[in-house]
Amino acid sequence: NSYTDTLLGRPFQVSTPSFFQSNTHQAERLIELVRERLQLEGDELLLDAYAGVGTFAALFAPLVREVIGIEEAPSAVADAMVNLADLPNVRYIEGKVEHVLPGLEEQPDAIMHLAAETHVDRSIDGPAEFIQTNIVGTYLLLENAARYWNGLDAERRRRFRFHHISTDEVYGSLGSDGSFS
Repeated sequence: NSYTDTLLGRPFQVSTPSFFQSNTHQAERLIELVRERLQLEGDELLLDAYAGVGTFAALFAPLVREVIGIEEAPSAVADAMVNLADLPNVRYIEGKVEHVLPGLEEQPDAIMHLAAETHVDRSIDGPAEFIQTNIVGTYLLLENAARYWNGLDAERRRRFRFHHISTDEVYGSLGSDGSFS
C-alpha cells in the first residue's frame, strides 16, 4: 500500500499512512530556498527534525557531511529506509524530536524543521493532537535548539542555522502570488 512520487528527479516511496509534499512544484522551490538560506559548505552535520519519508534528508545529503533524521511515525521511518538506502551519510532515529534532541550526542551545525501537522480536518476531529504537534512540538524543538545554541562557542554559534518553514494551513497564507519569499 504505497506509491512513488518524485522530487528534483529523485523517486520516493510513500506508504499510505505517511506524509509527502503533494505540491511537488512548490516543494522543489522550498528545497531551493532552504539550500540558499542554510549556506552549506559541505562539512556540516544537518539535523532534519520531523524527517518523514526522507525527502529533505535525501536531497540535502549530497551537500553535507552527514544528515540525522528524526521521525516518530513508524510507516514514514520504514519508507525512509527504502528511500535513503543509497545514502551512507544519512542516519535515522525513530522517536519524538523533543525526546531525542536533548540526548543527542552529535552536535549539529544546522537544524531543519520543514514540517508540521497539515491535515486541517484532523484539527477538527482531534484539536489537542493537532495543537500538540504544531504548537507544543515546535515550541519544544525551539527550546531545545536554543539551549543547544547557548552551549556553543562563538564560532559554532556564528555558523549554526535553525531553519523552520511550515504550511499555510498552520501559519497563514503566502499571499496573493502564492510563492515563497
